[in-house]
Amino acid sequence: MASRRISFRARKIVTHDAQQRRVAPQTSSDGVSQGHKKRKLQQAEKQIGAEEIINSTMLVSGASSSTTETLITTTTEKGEDGQFVKQVMVSVTNLSKTEAIAVAIQHLKCCDAKLREVIEVCQLPSFQSCSNPFRSLASSIVYQQLAGSAAKAIYNRLLLLCGGEGSLTPAVISKLSATELRNIGISARKASYLHDLSRNFLEGGLSDASIMLMEDEELLSALTSVKGIGVWSVHMFMIFSLHRPDVLPVGDLGVRKGFLKLYNLKSLPSPSEMERISAPWRPYRSLGAWYMWRLIERKSPVVSAKEKV
Repeated sequence: MASRRISFRARKIVTHDAQQRRVAPQTSSDGVSQGHKKRKLQQAEKQIGAEEIINSTMLVSGASSSTTETLITTTTEKGEDGQFVKQVMVSVTNLSKTEAIAVAIQHLKCCDAKLREVIEVCQLPSFQSCSNPFRSLASSIVYQQLAGSAAKAIYNRLLLLCGGEGSLTPAVISKLSATELRNIGISARKASYLHDLSRNFLEGGLSDASIMLMEDEELLSALTSVKGIGVWSVHMFMIFSLHRPDVLPVGDLGVRKGFLKLYNLKSLPSPSEMERISAPWRPYRSLGAWYMWRLIERKSPVVSAKEKV
C-alpha cells in the first residue's frame, strides 16, 4: 500500500462558529516560517488531490474560543479500488495557552459534577513554559529523592559547573567526570543517570525536537529507557514541562489521594480504577490530575452547591 505522510505544526484557533475555523501560521523554534511549511503542505496536498487540511475540530459548550498548539498530520493511502483515501488527525499537543486551559476546564466541569465543585473553589492553573526538554529532564534527575532546597542548591552548582544555564547541554554534561559531579553533591548513581541521558541525546536519537513531536506512549517508552527516569518522572515531565493535556499519573500518591477524597473511596484506587473514573475527563486528564493535587492541599472541605443551600 503506497502512502505519503506530511506533517507540520500550527496554531489552531477554534470558535463556536464552525465557519470561522482557520489555521494561523506561526514561526517554529527552528526559525522556519510556518507559512512556508503550510504552503509546502498545500502543494503536496494538491498533488494528491486532497481538498482541505482540517475536517474536524474541538468545540466545547461554554467556551468562546481556544488557542492551542496543534500537530496536524495528513496521511494518504491508496485503497483497494486504486483511489487515494485521505485521513486527517488533529490533536491538541499542550495546555500552554490560557485559552486552551479555559476549554479544558469547561470540559471537566461539564463531564464531572464532583470535579466541578473542586474547580469552582480552586485557583486557575498555570504552567511555566519549557524551552529546553534536556534541561528539564536533567533537573528532574538532580531533584530525585531530595528536599526542594537541597536539590535547588545542587542544581545551581551544576549550572555553575557547566558555565551557566545555557551551557547545560548533553555535550557539556558528557564531559564532566563522576568525581566533578560528586564534588558538587551529585551521587555516583545520579551522575551515571545524567551521563546516560546525555548519551541518549548525543547518540541515541533523542532531541528536544523529537521529544516535542512524539506521541505520549512513544515518549513514555523512549524516556523510560534512559537510566534513572521512570514512569512517574516522565508523567511529571509531560504535564509540567511539555503541558501534554491527557496524562494521568496513576502512580502519583497525591493524585491517588485526591481520587480517594473526591469520590469517597474505601481505599486508595488502583491504576485501573483511576482510569475508569477519569475516562470522562479525556482528553484533559492532566488538568484533572492537577486539581487532585489542589484538592488534597485544601484544609477546608469542598462544599457542594446542594450543601450550601
